[in-house]
Amino acid sequence: MLQDPGIAPMADHAVLDAVALTKVYPSGDSTIRAVDGVNLRVGSGSFSVVMGRSGSGKTTLLNLLGGLDQPTSGEVHLNGAAISAMGESERAAVRRTEIGFIFQAFGLLPMLTAAENVEVPLRLMKADPEARRARSRELLELVGLGPRAGHRPDELSGGEQQRVAIARALANKPRLLLADEPTGQLDSRTGADIVRILADLVATEGIAAFIATHDAAPLAHADQILRLSDGKLSAVDES
Repeated sequence: MLQDPGIAPMADHAVLDAVALTKVYPSGDSTIRAVDGVNLRVGSGSFSVVMGRSGSGKTTLLNLLGGLDQPTSGEVHLNGAAISAMGESERAAVRRTEIGFIFQAFGLLPMLTAAENVEVPLRLMKADPEARRARSRELLELVGLGPRAGHRPDELSGGEQQRVAIARALANKPRLLLADEPTGQLDSRTGADIVRILADLVATEGIAAFIATHDAAPLAHADQILRLSDGKLSAVDES
């Protein structure tokens, strides 16, 4: 049956809540409502997918949910805390400890090895060096790249680089994973592998994942499927 946005899928605890979330940009003599009154809930241990064409507002929505941008109006709550009401330094602290980000552009540092790239968030948190190395090894094994830990990004395929990016996003043991077009630069087979890895990690790590995409591959794994069009969010009936 059709599930209204705002109902947590298959979970008894909401990691992420957005209420009447709106982002308006000036455009000449008018305005653009990139995100327009969005209400949504993402439950612990759930895999949520938002579909939409380019320009529909997906990236803006993810930036608001992850505290990278401030809404014009409305609220974002992460584990009950209103991050939309926080200052930049507070939001940065939340991003470092509570949220993992995966982007279409892998964003790996070219001079660092796969293992060193995974350690970057832990360095920012001033984690113990041995703990950093142990977590990096654990995650690279988890995404099937243990033997490639010493390779730099230009020595890895696109799919392998995205696996490193996934491992890096999980380094701080986040409660929420936000992914913006994570298969956008990959062929269909590699993209399907990446989606499977993400779905497995949601189950094994117990995190909440919110994936923005125009690719159909994540839909088979989704607990909640939403559609964004002209900044407005609606549920998709998959029954």
